[in-house]
Amino acid sequence: LLDGETENIPDETVQRLLTAGTKLFANKVEMEDRFFSPYTGPEDVTATDVVMTCSDMLRAVNLSTFDLAMWFQRPRSNEE
Repeated sequence: LLDGETENIPDETVQRLLTAGTKLFANKVEMEDRFFSPYTGPEDVTATDVVMTCSDMLRAVNLSTFDLAMWFQRPRSNEE
């Protein structure tokens, strides 16, 4: 990715990574009843990276920004 080349990475590889990462993150948060950043640091991804990925993830499961807003407003157990 540092070289700007993605042609040699199959779409299915990206799909499998996102599927596994999404399921692992969601299950870990739910089962451990705690929240943590999905990224190792604030500079690891850009806002554009997140919005592009999130937008297509929402489309893939037929959710809208309204649905997202409802989930975004839910209380977190470890926040006051």
